Amino acid sequence: MQEIPFTPSNYQKLFKDERSTIRLGERSYYKGEVLLTCRSLELSFISTIREVEITTFGKLDDIHAAMEGFSNLSELKEELRLLYRTEITSADTVTIAYFGES
Repeated sequence: MQEIPFTPSNYQKLFKDERSTIRLGERSYYKGEVLLTCRSLELSFISTIREVEITTFGKLDDIHAAMEGFSNLSELKEELRLLYRTEITSADTVTIAYFGES
């Protein structure tokens, strides 16, 4: 089974308003069951990836950010910058995994 790790703060968003995850780079996620984990809190649960989209950061908008649990695209960009420790440009490839029933 595929696994997607989360930081503690982002893991908690899964139970509130997050319906997707946006990851820097092209990831090999696929439709189907996925184990969502937070190793530092020793938590995990099984969800379903219903769709995967590979695009560039420049094509994202505030709706994508809201699906991630952020108020706007600037907040999402800052979170990605901190997580990946690199500047995020509009040309950077991102992978979006949408959670929920197929």
